[in-house]
Amino acid sequence: MSAMSTVTPPPARRTFLSARGLTKVHRTRQRDVLALRGIDLDLFRGELIVLVGPPGSGKSTLLDLLGGLDTPTDGEIQIHESDDGAAAQRRYHRQHVGFVFQSSELVPSQTARENVANVAADAHRPLQTDLALELVGLDERADSLPETLSPHERQRVAIARALVKRPELLLCDEPTGSLAEATRRGVLEVLGRAQRVLGTTTLIATRDERVGAVADRVIRLDGGCLRPLHRAAVPPVPPVPSWDGKRA
Repeated sequence: MSAMSTVTPPPARRTFLSARGLTKVHRTRQRDVLALRGIDLDLFRGELIVLVGPPGSGKSTLLDLLGGLDTPTDGEIQIHESDDGAAAQRRYHRQHVGFVFQSSELVPSQTARENVANVAADAHRPLQTDLALELVGLDERADSLPETLSPHERQRVAIARALVKRPELLLCDEPTGSLAEATRRGVLEVLGRAQRVLGTTTLIATRDERVGAVADRVIRLDGGCLRPLHRAAVPPVPPVPSWDGKRA
């Protein structure tokens, strides 16, 4: 395995998740497609990582594997401090992993509060629904239907829906991909704020290298291999006085 397919974070931080030798082959009738090539990756507890790569580079595949939505063709994933065994791992993924996708995928007939509450009902130790909406700055739109919300606001509801689980791992697949430049920064500020308040390990997959400005660590996925990137300077994020961490 090439050394370029291995990305190891700096030492002296608490490892949350370890992936070793991750390989994924997508099998079709026409041909087999090698999406991931023996990836090694460690995620630290409470860090925000940005995974940059062009379309088709395997970003979504990697997130699906890390989040338990798919299984690797080869290799293994260990979530530290969780129970061993396939059943225990499935339960962990269901209760402690949140997802945010490019499309908000809200239930159109339900209000913002109801969309978030649906997930809270099945969570292990959820946030209060209104607090999750407050965390993303939408507490005043809690009774609004998705059709009355802007694309930016709908994506914030989708983030609140993921955060209400109080996830230990938050996986975001192109969360700003369908947003205009003016609203892209707002979503990134929300994700950074949530990571600081809840201490969630957050991984954002994107094709836009500018997103790396909010990250603790930036890595690139290219040709099924991970490569380190220089971390951009972190821009200031406005404080949120109503969220000091005590209510989480």
